[in-house]
Amino acid sequence: MIVAPFLISSTIGILLINLLFKNEKSPNVYLKTILGIGLGLGISSQLTFYSFLFFNRLIPNAIMAAHGIILSVLLIQQWFISRTTPFTFSLPKFSWKNSSSILLILIVLIFLIKQGLFYPDGGWDAWQVWNFKAKFLLLAGEQWQNLFSPQLWRSSPHYPLLLPLINVWGWLWTPKATNITPLTTSILFAVLTGGLLSSALWEQSKNIFSLLPGLLFLTVPFINLLATTQYCDIVLSFYLLASIIALCQTQKQQHSPWALSAGLLSGFLSFTKPEGLIATLIISFLVVSLPLWGKLRQLKDFSLAHAQLFLLGLTIASLPTLAFNVIYSPGNQTFVNGLTSTLKPATWERFQLAMIFLLAELKNGKWHGLWFLLLLGFIIGGKKLWDKNTIITAGFLLLYLSVILAYYHINTYFEIKWWLSVSLHRILFSLLPLFLFWVFGSLLNKNNRS
Repeated sequence: MIVAPFLISSTIGILLINLLFKNEKSPNVYLKTILGIGLGLGISSQLTFYSFLFFNRLIPNAIMAAHGIILSVLLIQQWFISRTTPFTFSLPKFSWKNSSSILLILIVLIFLIKQGLFYPDGGWDAWQVWNFKAKFLLLAGEQWQNLFSPQLWRSSPHYPLLLPLINVWGWLWTPKATNITPLTTSILFAVLTGGLLSSALWEQSKNIFSLLPGLLFLTVPFINLLATTQYCDIVLSFYLLASIIALCQTQKQQHSPWALSAGLLSGFLSFTKPEGLIATLIISFLVVSLPLWGKLRQLKDFSLAHAQLFLLGLTIASLPTLAFNVIYSPGNQTFVNGLTSTLKPATWERFQLAMIFLLAELKNGKWHGLWFLLLLGFIIGGKKLWDKNTIITAGFLLLYLSVILAYYHINTYFEIKWWLSVSLHRILFSLLPLFLFWVFGSLLNKNNRS
């Protein structure tokens, strides 16, 4: 029964993707499947949240019934679609290339499982923050709102709940809250992120080397460790990458389903972590700005209609984020504004330390030269990294990194050396797939023009 909730969520998401693209050219089967699974897991998380929002407690039967209704509606809708349009989701035909891909996925999966079993209960933040929240939501009954007590500041009560709610949904199908469910969630998102990276690059370039970035991401031991320690960073990484990919496809193909999908994925992104909410706000700013700057050559392909569809999807999927921040979140208990504080001011030395630490982290051998490889690709890519096919990704990364570094500088609650040592590598990890997509996409896409 451990896999049952993941299969139900995946089926809902894949059917939804098929419905969105029923009148448009569908993406390749791998990209379509991965995006569908991501949408399905996000939907399951939010349906679980609505149980708490509407009934002030976890009601398993209501959550399962909601999934059943949605699944039934999508299946009926698919039946009507199939009467005029054949069902477009099908497994690829057997071939040496497809068999090799499946074999590689199985090998990577074995390594991820082996790595995950070193920490079956997850890393420090997994059991102190994410798994703690999930078990609290599962067992606390009508006292679940005590989870947001400021006294539990070490468990970050202001962090959103998408990952814990996915695990709660999984535990509804098991006799007790075992560690297998959160471990399965983390491994699944790791595979989805690597697969999303390669399948999206293949969709853009049809180049065999599209497989390389996904393999690099999934085979470096340090990345395996971060991906399988049951933290939310891998979930954030997936929805961030998926949102940007959907926006890039919107600009490239001019298909409305991509714009709506981008909005839905960005809404789920906002419910992952505070960093996810920041990323969603930046993405929304870019989407709203692109039509306004349409006279620029790089941005002219993004229409106002696509921006409206994005905002529609974002509004639907970000309702739990809005409810959480307005009703439940106690706010960040670990924030001191260094620009106004006299006891803990934001000094120039603090900023210098942050930049030095960033450079030292990028050179650290635990990354096995990945950032050096990206730098080399950045140099080779040149102007291709800033053309119309990559401007959305480049613009987001510049804005997001600026905001993150500014937050490190302004929030002086923590001593900067300690804070950077425990958090910076995780921020870089969550951004790594997007950097790989940006650089490799620029090098592999034959349509790029410098």
